[in-house]
Amino acid sequence: RLTTLGVVASIDVWRVATMKPSEEQARPLLALATSLFAEGALPELSQGDFPDALTLAEHFGRGGEAVSQPILRALQRVGAATQHDRHTDRPLQSALVLLVDQLEELFAKGVSASDRAAFAEALKQLVATRRIWIVATLRADLYELAIREPRLKSLKEAGASFDLGLPGPAELADIVRA
Repeated sequence: RLTTLGVVASIDVWRVATMKPSEEQARPLLALATSLFAEGALPELSQGDFPDALTLAEHFGRGGEAVSQPILRALQRVGAATQHDRHTDRPLQSALVLLVDQLEELFAKGVSASDRAAFAEALKQLVATRRIWIVATLRADLYELAIREPRLKSLKEAGASFDLGLPGPAELADIVRA
């Protein structure tokens, strides 16, 4: 629903990337970079300074405000191409939604504390652009681990959250039927 044209009035073009932190041999930054290069996400990244996911992941690992620059430049290319395709003179604003599915995978044994911190730092820098929106899912039983990571805690406190309660009998029946 978020990416439906008109829901966020200031955004003309949405791109969506989906990732799991355990992908790419439990290297969350590489999983993030790989998801961005995927078809339908931001393949325009390959037109910039980072021609592949590994190079982009290494860039993410450096941290700081520069983390978001390749993505912002790719989003500018998306907006310009869409403007051309739509034959409009008005500059179009593009944005990215990043779905981090199963954020709890960030706390698996194979993910080091430094990789976890670098990933959280990358998310913080991406959100700071206000053109990259992040939706993350997290199991309630691992919530405590997430708020122990200072960057993840600050992201949660600065953003919006939607907590789901346990499903009741009717919801469980719907889950089984669907």
